[in-house]
Amino acid sequence: MTNTTDQIKPFHIWEGSYPDFQSAVAAAKGAGFSGEVYRKRSLQAATECLAALKSDKPIPAFHKQRSTHLPLIVAMMLGDKEQIKILDFGGGLGIGYMTLAESIPADLKRIEYTIVEMQEVCQSGMDLHAGGG
Repeated sequence: MTNTTDQIKPFHIWEGSYPDFQSAVAAAKGAGFSGEVYRKRSLQAATECLAALKSDKPIPAFHKQRSTHLPLIVAMMLGDKEQIKILDFGGGLGIGYMTLAESIPADLKRIEYTIVEMQEVCQSGMDLHAGGG
């Protein structure tokens, strides 16, 4: 009989450190969040979420999995505050905000939600909403 801990191999997604940003960029593989694959998948997810909101259907759980705790936390904060501000670094095309819109729609007017994103992602968001999204 083998011990299962002997079979587990460590998996490191973060390896090494870099003295500056330029060195890290030089070692990058692929376009990451600036790439076409990310852009297409993000637009598809945001489009599906917007369609769900417009048709009063639930946002697919897969899309909002990173934001599942956000409505609860925000609702608790709104119990003590008249207005709250949320600064979402790397918030993509706003699925976190859409999760709030689905969960606590009556309180959206009490929330100032700001997303800080890369220019490419911002452009995708502008393109999405220019198309009526």
